[in-house]
Amino acid sequence: MGTLLRSHGLYPDMNAYLELDWWPVGQGLFSSGLLTYDHGVVRWVYDCGTTSSNRYLESALLDYGQEKADSGSSAIDFAVLSHFDRDHVSGFERLVSRHPIRMVLLPYIPLWQRLVIAAEEGIAADEPLFRFFVNPAGYLLAVPGSEIRQVIYVPAGGDDESGGDDGGLPFTPAPEDGSSGDLKINYGEPPEDVSMSVVAKSFDDPRVRYLASRGRLVLPFWEFVPYNDADLQFRVGASFLAAAAPLVERLRNPKRGSPAAALKKLKALYDRTFGKSSARRNQISLFLYSGPLGQTFLADAYPHHTGLHRRFAQLSPGDGLLDTPDRLTRMIDFYGSDTRIAKLGILQVMHHGAASSWHDGVAERLCPVSSIFCSEPTDKRYRHPHADVLRDFWSYGAVQVDSVERFQTSLWLDIRSQ
Repeated sequence: MGTLLRSHGLYPDMNAYLELDWWPVGQGLFSSGLLTYDHGVVRWVYDCGTTSSNRYLESALLDYGQEKADSGSSAIDFAVLSHFDRDHVSGFERLVSRHPIRMVLLPYIPLWQRLVIAAEEGIAADEPLFRFFVNPAGYLLAVPGSEIRQVIYVPAGGDDESGGDDGGLPFTPAPEDGSSGDLKINYGEPPEDVSMSVVAKSFDDPRVRYLASRGRLVLPFWEFVPYNDADLQFRVGASFLAAAAPLVERLRNPKRGSPAAALKKLKALYDRTFGKSSARRNQISLFLYSGPLGQTFLADAYPHHTGLHRRFAQLSPGDGLLDTPDRLTRMIDFYGSDTRIAKLGILQVMHHGAASSWHDGVAERLCPVSSIFCSEPTDKRYRHPHADVLRDFWSYGAVQVDSVERFQTSLWLDIRSQ
């Protein structure tokens, strides 16, 4: 039995089908979605990586590729890389080498901070992967076999932003190539802190764009809304940037000096300025909300779950930090507590259920119908999900996805105009 969705709004009558998958990759995350409707189809992927055995991710990628081929196309309309951990970047490389991707969404992070993240990840300046941290867009566009049309940087959510409105932004139409029907993108200009260009020069390529502040990808009846939680990072001062600039330039242009020494000095500068305990602030993550526009009514779901009767929007935080009430409130305010968050039914629990990314009461405030833990409980390195987090979400439809269990849900939608 599928899901019958009746949407009351100014949309033409149409039928649609929504399929959501969380793939069994162990201690990692690989999720995908498919939305088919009268005027087209949209396929997306959120993250693609694991710290468990590589065979889990490889098996999931093969299964994903086969299912997409069976459906008639292996193309992906947009893929989101939520953060810059080594394992996620390497898994993402395999994804882009096997599937044509119209758009890749990345969180915008200043160059100096990307390089600090590389140092925290233990990536040496002479490793090929280091080039990703110097120039993420250029690195992905140059992956052998990749067919990426566009890389879109998502700027940080601003402190003064609230998301109480579901509409009203001036959307720029996507190229009319027939690949994703009515999907529209709200493009914008580079964020102001790209004026840090002494340390963060933009990648000069017409395929690289920026999303507008609070920008979205939108269909006539559905929206995808990314949220870059990097606005919670500390603000750097002019003295730090002045000291970091020559080190960053040396890393961008190794001919000007030893890149290994420059990376070590940049990390030392970071630690002196902000303290060694601030490394966790580099856990920046690009959230993704996916849900219907307008008021909707739901009749049934597969697998059957009465709680999805009215709330079936999805939120993927990746490794996002919701470890304080303030961070959670900022995220809720960005999306709008009375609009998008009120529609939230399916939540990918942040950071595999790590207690360091959570605080008591997150589940109650978000109130999901299904709470999906993507982790490997038998992995003694992490022991995710942590017991306190699991208890918090236990009565909110906790679902475990690991190296064996895959979670899939399908919804058949009947969109009706008023």
